[in-house]
Amino acid sequence: MRKTIIVRADRPEDRERLALWFHDWLDELAFVSDNDGCRCCCDIFYVDASAEAVSRLWREVSGLSEWEAGTWEPERRLGPPELPYQELLRPKARLRRP
Repeated sequence: MRKTIIVRADRPEDRERLALWFHDWLDELAFVSDNDGCRCCCDIFYVDASAEAVSRLWREVSGLSEWEAGTWEPERRLGPPELPYQELLRPKARLRRP
């Protein structure tokens, strides 16, 4: 299932929560794009994930784009999906699950 994820820079709690989501569901992700956002005001990721993984995303990060419709493809890199926000997972003790 294709999904666009958008994280606003003024919501750092969403970035931390999404780091945990990526960590928990990485095995269920067939594809994760590089960050397509400008990084100063938003981060944008395109994922191809199981329906269950997508259902665990919350409204504030759920976007809609041509990716879901299948009319556009982000640039794909070779190899398995990489884990976005790895730097947030290193000090895992400070991240709390909602």
